[in-house]
Amino acid sequence: MKKNNIENFRRVLSRRGMYVADDNLDQVFGLVGGFDAASDPSILDGFREWLLEEYPQCDGPFGWTTLVIQILPIELKGQDAVDAFVDILTQFLDTRHN
Repeated sequence: MKKNNIENFRRVLSRRGMYVADDNLDQVFGLVGGFDAASDPSILDGFREWLLEEYPQCDGPFGWTTLVIQILPIELKGQDAVDAFVDILTQFLDTRHN
C-alpha cells in the first residue's frame, strides 16, 4: 500500500463533512467505497475479514457495510453512527497500514 494513499484517505476521513453529509452513514459508506475504488491497491483490502475476526457479533456472507451495521449498536444514529464507523475504520487502518 502506498503510504500517500493512506495519508490522503485519513485526511478525507477527517474532513468527510466537506464531501458528504457528516451525519449520514450511507453517504459516508459511499465516500469510503469510492475512495477505495479509486485507490490502487485497495485501501480496504482485508477490511471485511478483519471485521469478522475482531467483532464476533457479525457474521454472514455480507459485504463490509452490512457487517459494520451489525457491529454498531442499534440506538446509534446520525453523527454518532458515523463517528463509531470512522473509529472502527481507523482501528483497521492503524492495524493493517502502520
